Amino acid sequence: MAEPAKRPKKWLSVKEVRERKKARDLTRRREWTLAVLTLLTMSLGSLLLLFNNHTCPCAARCVNQTALNIPAGRFLSHYWPASAPPMLQPDTCAKAAKEMRGEERKRSLSPWIYRINQDDNRFPRKIFFAECLCDGCIINQQESFAYNSVQVFAQRTVLRKFPCHPGSDKYRLKKEIINIPVACTCIVPKENET
Repeated sequence: MAEPAKRPKKWLSVKEVRERKKARDLTRRREWTLAVLTLLTMSLGSLLLLFNNHTCPCAARCVNQTALNIPAGRFLSHYWPASAPPMLQPDTCAKAAKEMRGEERKRSLSPWIYRINQDDNRFPRKIFFAECLCDGCIINQQESFAYNSVQVFAQRTVLRKFPCHPGSDKYRLKKEIINIPVACTCIVPKENET
């Protein structure tokens, strides 16, 4: 086989060399600027994260109880839309096993009820927590201990109220993430580990 003929090397004019050099320099400057901006953004984000979780009483503005309700109200309308409280519900596992109709929590193999958890230093003050009705799970309308009922948790953001100083009637707010039991489910029990 014959080798393909080589193309003659194209010589660049001085003007073309200068234009390519300018383009290369411009690209390097843009990359450098982007790297610096990225570093500054990451630094600023880290600083904001540090100061957002700061626990010093001086880090947040101290306000009285009445003024506290304004940011708390905005927070609640954004993070906790209004919902209707749960209706009357079965209060025993046996009763739930016989009914098994209606809402999901009543038809579940691991039925649950809602209890109000109240904390006056938290916004929202009242949160409905799911509580499993059975230790086992409902199989053929009877509680079976071949399975276990366990709570399912979801993380939610709440506002926590702290006094600015001991004995003070002024408070500050801090966001906090808490685990809330929202339902129950059936699982295979852990085997005895020896």
